[in-house]
Amino acid sequence: MTRELVAECSVPVTRVNKVIRTVAKGLGITVKDTVDKHSVSRILLEGELASEIQLVSEMHNAGSKSFLFCSQSFLDHDPRLNNQR
Repeated sequence: MTRELVAECSVPVTRVNKVIRTVAKGLGITVKDTVDKHSVSRILLEGELASEIQLVSEMHNAGSKSFLFCSQSFLDHDPRLNNQR
């Protein structure tokens, strides 16, 4: 939820805790803990690192065929490079 609030809803890092508490209160839920801006920043960093690791893993598992396909597709669609083949 933290990532979505910041990245998709444009909630400033310093306001995430307040938004969570406000939404929870509206749903009749009492939130006992808090999340400070430092924790929000760490959560966002961990999410970014996890997505980068996943991307590298997917690229590794895809093998060279995908890279060759993408390269060929790029060559076919870039008129500047068509004359060089």
